Amino acid sequence: MLSRCVWSLAVCLLSSCASRGPFVWVNELPPQPAAVTSPLVQPRDTLSIVVAGQPSLSGEFVVRDDGAIVAPLIGKVPLAGMTPDMAATALAQPWKKMVVDPVVSVTVTKSASPRVNVVGEVKTPGVFELTRDHSVLGALAAAGWITEFAESDGIFVIRRTQGAARVRFRLADIKSAAARTAAFRLNDGDSVVVE
Repeated sequence: MLSRCVWSLAVCLLSSCASRGPFVWVNELPPQPAAVTSPLVQPRDTLSIVVAGQPSLSGEFVVRDDGAIVAPLIGKVPLAGMTPDMAATALAQPWKKMVVDPVVSVTVTKSASPRVNVVGEVKTPGVFELTRDHSVLGALAAAGWITEFAESDGIFVIRRTQGAARVRFRLADIKSAAARTAAFRLNDGDSVVVE
């Protein structure tokens, strides 16, 4: 009886009973929108905030991992996902209680590199900060490349910010820099999973 259970389990595993779940191939994604002229504020960005005539309120601030900064006199202000103009407006509102007609300008002086988690059949799984190459190829290179046990069409990017989207890649497309694969950029918080 026990050997029959073991045999059934082995057949199930070899025949790929496990489902990979819903995914979309990278080539089936709609074209990436044109680059936004004004970058959005992201966690770990460095912002230059200038309040005209108020040097004690002005300075450089690093956006925390929760997407907020701690500003003088007003405390925690969430700014992640805003344009610099929107961030200036968000800061000016609470400062109006202390400063007459505050004129606030916000500039992203240093954009944070995206942090991605690379797991599965790679030589060095972990969290990597991609300073230059924000592609799947760059993430795999940072993780020491794939192991000999990796599936050539089992590379996924899981993007939690878009409703847990799973985007699937073929290794051949990644290595050949196929158009859609090369154009795909990893975002902060993405996970690359190699099966």
